[in-house]
Amino acid sequence: MSIGRHACRVAVVKTVFAEEFREQPQQALLDMILEQFKPIDKDIEYIKQTIAGIFEHLDELKAMVAKYAPERPVAEINPTNRAILYMGAYEILYADHNEIPQIVAINEAIEVARELSDESGIAFVNGVLNKINEDQMMAELRK
Repeated sequence: MSIGRHACRVAVVKTVFAEEFREQPQQALLDMILEQFKPIDKDIEYIKQTIAGIFEHLDELKAMVAKYAPERPVAEINPTNRAILYMGAYEILYADHNEIPQIVAINEAIEVARELSDESGIAFVNGVLNKINEDQMMAELRK
């Protein structure tokens, strides 16, 4: 049985968060997270693709967060909120929007923030991701 996309997203955020502080190889870290969540193959594929995509585009994701949260240097953003922002921004910018519409990416990131962050973090994640989404939508309109 599928663990659901919300649990998958929590696993992604925990892995991205832990990656910043890791003392073990990323694969060992991912194996530990997968053992905790016990996802099925379909969920494992989503988790692995999303994590790989975040790290593949990490510089661009950091730049987007920095652009839309200029009052907080990226390095000073709460690490949990930063991981949630990277996941949400990745899904807004790079995910298949037929599978994960941008508004779903934002709403799911907010739900993960509700579980892992505090009220100010929820509002911060919401504001930054909405700005990224608006910018992305405007860029698509100009094409």
